[in-house]
Amino acid sequence: MQLIKYTIDFSHLAVHAPDGLLCAPFDNKDPLVISSYPHCYVTGNMDEFKQENYNGIQIIQAPKFTDSPHNVVLLNRRELTSRVIKLQS
Repeated sequence: MQLIKYTIDFSHLAVHAPDGLLCAPFDNKDPLVISSYPHCYVTGNMDEFKQENYNGIQIIQAPKFTDSPHNVVLLNRRELTSRVIKLQS
């Protein structure tokens, strides 16, 4: 969760790109700069579900879908609340 907060604080999704992270260099504009903050910031493929409000931004860590049972996060956009449902195969 702390690394996600750093990307918000630094206003950048990949601070080390392209020097320490493999990606193409950018000519005029860096597309990884966060120019306006979202209401909700979602990251996926995490070990567990977590959510937290940080500086007015609802951070959601979505769990891995490939685990059994399959986990899906439902987001209430009006209230910015979320929960996990588990799908059985």
